[in-house]
Amino acid sequence: LTAVGAGKMTRLLINHLTGRGLKKITICNRSLARPQELQEQFPDVEIECKLMEDLWDVVGRSDIVYTATSSVDYIFDELKMEENGMAGGGAVVVVLAAEFPAALRGAFGGMVVA
Repeated sequence: LTAVGAGKMTRLLINHLTGRGLKKITICNRSLARPQELQEQFPDVEIECKLMEDLWDVVGRSDIVYTATSSVDYIFDELKMEENGMAGGGAVVVVLAAEFPAALRGAFGGMVVA
């Protein structure tokens, strides 16, 4: 499981999933400060902190990618997926309805849960 963004929604996701057995999550964020705060808040969860420059490596090894950013630019789109060797999908991306379509447009075909 990977979360893109390290704000309130990611904190709520970790809190919710911890009660359901979450043991490990990777967080990609613009800086490491907020993911490291989440590491402190959830000491029983192994939280791997990555910068956005590592996004495509992390997505490539993830089964589920949860986007929770306030980005006004697309994080995932068909062209970016193709450019990073991920044409045809792979991971399932869960997008907050409030973010859609800014975080994601045309990526993953029918594999988007909104």
